[in-house]
Amino acid sequence: MSLNLVFPINHPERDKSLHETLEAPTCDVEGLLTGPISLRSLPQVDNEFSPTPGDPYSVSTRDGVEYVPSAALLMQSRLYEAAHNMGLLHVDGIVSAIDDEIITQHERRCRTNTDAHARLLEQLNETNTKTVPQLIANLFWRYRTGYAMPSEGAEMLMRYPVMGGVEAAKRTQPFDFESLKQLDAYAYRELLMVRQNMLKQGIDAKIILSAGADTNQKYILKTQLVDHEGASEICIIVAKQTAGEVRADSMSTIQLKKKVSYIGFPTDGADIPGDKNIMKMHGVPYDMRPIGGSYYWCTTDKDLMVGKSALQAANHPELEA
Repeated sequence: MSLNLVFPINHPERDKSLHETLEAPTCDVEGLLTGPISLRSLPQVDNEFSPTPGDPYSVSTRDGVEYVPSAALLMQSRLYEAAHNMGLLHVDGIVSAIDDEIITQHERRCRTNTDAHARLLEQLNETNTKTVPQLIANLFWRYRTGYAMPSEGAEMLMRYPVMGGVEAAKRTQPFDFESLKQLDAYAYRELLMVRQNMLKQGIDAKIILSAGADTNQKYILKTQLVDHEGASEICIIVAKQTAGEVRADSMSTIQLKKKVSYIGFPTDGADIPGDKNIMKMHGVPYDMRPIGGSYYWCTTDKDLMVGKSALQAANHPELEA
């Protein structure tokens, strides 16, 4: 399959000086996966597409800046900057609706990661795993701190499918289509990197690409009419699609999923600045503008799945281009 992908010029390569975030300080499981973590800087400072840390409520900087509120504030600041530039700050309902969705998704990611982390700890405790090799220790450390690359998140889930899912990458930049394109390119590049990384360990992984970020079927996971004065016809839509699949002998098969939040404006309403993205819901055209997107790995094992699968979501109304 031929994919015409344009990779970001400023692809976030890891700074070789970040030894504290790339190299695990210990191979002891308890030391790696429990207790507070104090870092030089938070992951979103070093990589604009960084995933939510696997143990988000334990991560902070040496100056005491906690990850969870800091990440929320960064995303909210991007929203208010975009709204200001577009002249939407004082339009009833729009900014508050997007702000609510940003916080909802942020809290969901933190909660989901915390639950997955607990399942990992439970399994390691049940198998009486006290220490791990340096390679696995580094994987644990990067995943827990939010410094894991998407390809490393894939390996994490393939080795420990009991987690159910591992976030790969995210970017919240309201109204910015280019930001989503860069996130797509970054995620697809890392999807292809999974095979290369696994081969280094003597594991032959097979990568199966879906139709592509723009053409693969999207399913609506949530539609919500904005309950704010002056914005009754505006809606929030969250859509999910499959980007690809990774298979390897004797390891769990996983899929890479993409999830995007949109705010939809009726086409016969106020003219919103910027490029339009017209899609239909229930036959009604909406101008869909992105709020933010994320990629995450999930197992295909139905007994371990977390959340709603694409097949289950197929009963929801579909977006029509």
